[in-house]
Amino acid sequence: MRVSRRQYPHPQHRSLSVPELVEACEAGEILAFGSDEHFARWCGAATMFADALDVLGLKAKTIVIAADWAVLDTAGNPTPWSMGVRAKEANTRYAPYYQHLESLGFTVVRITDTVGDPEHKWGLAAFHFVPEVYETILAAVEDFAWPEPSVNTLPEPAADQGSSEGDAT
Repeated sequence: MRVSRRQYPHPQHRSLSVPELVEACEAGEILAFGSDEHFARWCGAATMFADALDVLGLKAKTIVIAADWAVLDTAGNPTPWSMGVRAKEANTRYAPYYQHLESLGFTVVRITDTVGDPEHKWGLAAFHFVPEVYETILAAVEDFAWPEPSVNTLPEPAADQGSSEGDAT
């Protein structure tokens, strides 16, 4: 969710190689995540992104996974700071971003019962969860992608128009 302020008001209209992209990003001022300016600019970009997905018929097929950062690990110890913040603060900062995505009509799946996993293959972090959290996320994605058909969504049987059997007209 990086947002930066540029010297030029319009996006570039040519392809950038990776070094050019890095240079362009470094040239801008990085706005602090959660600041009023970051949020305002991010909301504008998110709204444009949502509009583009809508035009392409993809917004209804998009799911946002809003997994809280884990405050505690499996032993009940606080998870370490990540990116300069504790999990509880990160969760507070992310909340309005998820709310904005919901207001744009995205399906946002909230996962709140998260636990940090010291045995995670990438190490302990507030967003490296125990396997059960990933199973919950997988189930949410599967439910979104392949919803169970409801009995109420089945078409009504055609009304009997009378049968030719026994008609003696």
